[in-house]
Amino acid sequence: MAAPVDQVYPLQQQGPPPGPPPNFIPAEGPTPFAVDPGAISFCVFNFTYLWLINGEQFWSFLVFVGRNSVAGWRFHNRFRRWSYFGVDLREIRSFQCF
Repeated sequence: MAAPVDQVYPLQQQGPPPGPPPNFIPAEGPTPFAVDPGAISFCVFNFTYLWLINGEQFWSFLVFVGRNSVAGWRFHNRFRRWSYFGVDLREIRSFQCF
């Protein structure tokens, strides 16, 4: 069960990171069978590159990791801006923190 909305969305009030993410796209590493919340929790408040099972890939700045989902800021390179997002851990193919 995901965290209640009132526990996740106050983190949005902190605002996005002050600048853009790193100016490179990392090479995707090994793809785990499943993304463990304990492993991705080390990425909170760090730039993190996500690869999703639907083929999307993007820089993010995670502010919340729950048992089943993560939330944070997603960078839209085309518009050079951040937007708040959340995604189920089952939708993440792999990730790298920086």
